Parts: sequence; C-alpha cells; structure tokens
Amino acid sequence: MSVAGLAAVGAAGVPWLSVLVPAYNVERYVRECLESVTRQAKGEGVEIVVIDDCSTDRTIDILKEMEAEDPELLRCERLPVNGGLYKARNLLLEMARGDYVWFLDSDDRMKEGAIASLKGIVARDTPDFVLCDFSVLGVEEGKRWNRRSKRRVVSFDGPQRKFVADRSALIAGMFNAQKMQVWSKIFRRDLLDRSTKLPEGRHFEDIAFSPTVALRASSFYYEPTPWIDYRRTPTGIVSTMTPAKYVELTHALAMAAGTIEPHLADLSTSAVHAFRHFCVKHFVTSLRGLLRYPRDEERARKLEACFDNFRRTVEDDGLALAVEFARNGRLNSWLKLVAWKARARRAIRRDSGRTPSMPRPKAAV
Repeated sequence: MSVAGLAAVGAAGVPWLSVLVPAYNVERYVRECLESVTRQAKGEGVEIVVIDDCSTDRTIDILKEMEAEDPELLRCERLPVNGGLYKARNLLLEMARGDYVWFLDSDDRMKEGAIASLKGIVARDTPDFVLCDFSVLGVEEGKRWNRRSKRRVVSFDGPQRKFVADRSALIAGMFNAQKMQVWSKIFRRDLLDRSTKLPEGRHFEDIAFSPTVALRASSFYYEPTPWIDYRRTPTGIVSTMTPAKYVELTHALAMAAGTIEPHLADLSTSAVHAFRHFCVKHFVTSLRGLLRYPRDEERARKLEACFDNFRRTVEDDGLALAVEFARNGRLNSWLKLVAWKARARRAIRRDSGRTPSMPRPKAAV
C-alpha cells in the first residue's frame, strides 16, 4: 500500500470516508438503509452523517434511536424547516470530515462488501473519482408487487477496473451511460471548495453537480459491480413526473452546459458530443412528456421554457448538428429531435392562440 493510500484510508486517525444520507419521510426504509452501512462500516474509519429534512413521520425518531445505539459511527441532525434535497445534501457536504464522500439516498441500500471494495481501490490507487454500478429493487405498490427489478444497471461507459488519468474519458463515459445519479459516484472531498454546492432546485440537480465534480478530478476508477440497491418507489421523482418537472429537467441541462462550457477546449470531441447527445435525448424526453398533457396556455409556456433552456444547452444550427450526430452514428437521435421540436412548436402555436404566419400574396403583374 502506498503512503498516499495509507493516508486516504484514515491512517491519520480521521475518517477516510463520509457516507452522507439525506432523509425525508422514510420511516419505512431508513433503518434498513442505515443498517446496510453500519454493518460494514464499524471499525473501518468511516463516518455516517444523516440530515432529516423536517420529516413529518417517525423518521427522526428512528434516526435518534440509531444514533444513541452507535454515536461514534452515526451523526444525525434535523433541519427546522423543509429545504429540499439539494439543501440537505449541501449541508451534509459541510458536515463531512472524510477524505472521500459518498451520498446514499435514505430509501436505498448499500450492498454488502461495498465499503471494503472501495477501501481496497482507494488504498491501492487513490483516484479522485470512483464510479460504481447499481441494482434496481422492485417495490410493493398497495397489494401488488412490482417486479421491475434489475440485477445490474451500468452507470459508466468506459475503462473498467483501471486507474485512469483522463478527464475526457471520465466525462464521455458518464454522459454516454446516461446515469448521472450522485450516489453512484464517490469523490475526494478536496475537489470541492466553499463555492461548490449542489445547484438550487427541487429535482435533477445531479445532472449539473456530477459533471462539476468530475471536471475537477484528475483521475478516476470505474468498478462495474453494483454497490447500491436503488429502490424505485411510486412516489419517486421519475415516477411522479409533472409539467414543472420536465421544465426543471431542461433547466438542469442548461446548468450542466454552464459547467461544461469553460472546459470545452480541454475536452475531447467525443466527450463534448457525449454531453450534447445526452442533452438532446433529455430535451426530447421533456417535449414528449409535456405533449401528453391537455392543451392550454400553461402548457405552451412550459414548452417555450424548455426551448429557452435548450438554446442555452446546445447550439442547434441544423445541418452542422446533423453532421455531428451522423458522424457519431446517432443520426436517429437528431431526426427525433427535429420531429419533436416541430410537434412542440405546432402545439405552442395552438395552445397560445397563435396562428402560423400566412404567406405573403404574390405581387400583381
């Protein structure tokens, strides 16, 4: 083990890893979540920090019980008012003491052996950024069991089980895999400064935050093993999409573009295209989602807001974008973009009471 590796896993007497858990109204799952970490964290130089975002159920009671059982391992705080996931995560980053930080959602589970595997990677290679795959759990919905479970979801498209010092490969692999969840990434805390926070918003802040941290990393390691059991619930963000959430999705893309833009000259063309393709796919998703709702002026305003956000994300100059997508074998994605933009523009004209401009009459001869 290298000297750097020894320091990274807590040889100096401080935690080498902080597991950060935001919690809100998860009395049904939070004990299972935390026990999945405590079983493998005891005596391993790990701290678990939990913030309850002003839950209205028994979540805080369960947290205090567990903290009393193991106060050296578990720290719990409660917000006086509900601030949303991004605020809870930002406060957790401020409270963390570990060299590495790993977010975990309070209705998910950490798989057995995940911390030991991460510790081995950190001790051997000390990468700035570590990525892992995850599994999807089926959930109980009333009296019916939803068996939409998956043993493995790939979170990265790139080199596996290798120490890699290539920022472009990291960015390209993240966006090509289309999985930006912050809890499938572990990173060194010193990549962040006081100004680095999850962007303000209720949903999809991972899309902007994950690349922000990745762009500061000089090395990474991808472990293609599921370390997290992700629980898909009927009340989850993706399961309860609304017109406002589709707009928030495109807003998150625009924020990510603001993060990427200063680094364009330093990134490979494949990394830049991976980001642009990611944005196109999610912009189309937002248009398709909004067009399922009844026609009215509010829908028109939200469609226009999506277009405004997309203009801040991708320079869509028609032919050049088509050529780029064709060269990368993704012409079909560009064709879908063209088709759904046309449908959305027609809907905006109808919903807002506008009519397409009439052709000018021919001049008399």
